[in-house]
Formats: sequence, structure tokens, C-alpha cells
Amino acid sequence: MRKMNFTVNGKLRRSFLIVFLIFCIIWTIGCSADAVLECETSSQSSSEIDSESEDFVVKLYTTDMYEGWETAYKNVIVNAEDFLQDLNDIYDGNARDREGTPLSLYIGICDFDSDGIPELILSDTIFIGVYTFEENYVKRIAGLYVDEYMYGVNGCHYAGNCIYFQSDGSDGSSYLCWTTCAGENVIGFYDDYQPEKYVLNKKEVSYEEFVHVFNMNDMKDYQHNELGYFELDKENGMLQVLRSTEKRGEVISIEAILK
Repeated sequence: MRKMNFTVNGKLRRSFLIVFLIFCIIWTIGCSADAVLECETSSQSSSEIDSESEDFVVKLYTTDMYEGWETAYKNVIVNAEDFLQDLNDIYDGNARDREGTPLSLYIGICDFDSDGIPELILSDTIFIGVYTFEENYVKRIAGLYVDEYMYGVNGCHYAGNCIYFQSDGSDGSSYLCWTTCAGENVIGFYDDYQPEKYVLNKKEVSYEEFVHVFNMNDMKDYQHNELGYFELDKENGMLQVLRSTEKRGEVISIEAILK
């Protein structure tokens, strides 16, 4: 009789363990599904996209505190050469020589994360920096070296929470695209000269995967939220319009484009 009780108790224990293991497996799958759902319900891709840290440098630029993002971003623009030069240092100084030429910049602001504080987009056609204002500090959330993908920038615009940089050729254009997915930087590349090739974070993907992140119509609609192109007068804190919705040659203040 004792032996029989032991056998019954042993079976009960095994049954309990099996039920417990099934519960753990279901709970784990449920958590994983929630994680996927969170990415899918965002405007970004649920694909597995590997970030490459050297392309997506996150750095707190200075210990200087600012009362507002307008003052902070003006400082970044006025000192754009220093800020973008820092990217040159990261990429081992491989950038094209720009010494002796006036500093011309693509400049724009857009609230990509809809928190009420816009991000600053800044490019000298060689380097691209995206900056945010967080807890009274300026922080770069992305830094890209254009020459790793294409030669120079002929235009820049944004749509939604994506930025598109365009390099024009005689028979088509190349597009360098940037956005974020669940806090991770995602970079896309598309070239009209290789229309069957789609790239996300330096890995070739399918058309469906690419357009799940970057809208092709938005990408090619370069007049959509186009960034202005200016020559910087650092001494006076002014900008001469080279190309934008303003008149070419007009001189405007930095504050005017931060409104």
C-alpha cells in the first residue's frame, strides 16, 4: 500500500511539472508576440534589422545646458563645422577635402518622435547629423558618412519620420534614407541604376521588406518637405539662401528657419 501511494504521488508530481512547463512556454511565447506586435504597430518594419554601431553614433555633444531647443540648435548650426568635423574624426578623416570653401549646409527641423520638440537635420553634403534636445542638452541620435553610400547630396527632404538624401546622376538618382524603429536607427539605400537592389543597414533585402520601412513614393517626391540649402555666415549668425522655398541669394537669420 505504501508503494502504491508513492507511485500515485510521483505521477501527480510529474503531472504538475508538465503543466508548469506548458504554462512557462505559453507565457514566453506571449511575451515574444507582444514584442513583435509593438514593432508592427509602429510605422516601421517588424523585420530583424541589425544596426551597425559605427554608422549610428550616439553621443552627448557638450556639457553645456540650454534653456530651450532653439538656442541649442542655433549653437549647433553656427558651429556646424566643429560638430560635423567630429564625424570626420570618427571615420578616420576619410572625407573629401572642403578646406577653403564656404560651408554650405542642408538645414531643417522635424518632430520625428512627436514629443513636441523637433529634431535638427544638418548636412554639409559629406556628413549628416540628426540631433535632438533632451533634458536641456543637445544629443546626436545619428551620424552618417555620405561617401560610404553615394557621392555628395543634391537634395534632402523628409516625410513622416523618415529622412531622404538624394544624389542625382544623368539618368537617375541614389537615395540614402534614415529613420528609427523601436529606438534603433535604420538606414536604407536605393539606386535607380540598380532598380532590383534594396538595402537596409548594408544588407540586401526584398522589395517588400524595404517598402515596409521606407515609402518609395515619399522617397522620390523630393519636393515634399524639402530642406533648405544655405551658406553659413558664422560671424554674423546668418544664412544666405542657395536653394529653398526662399529666394535664392536672400540672407535670413538662423532663428527664421527654426520657427
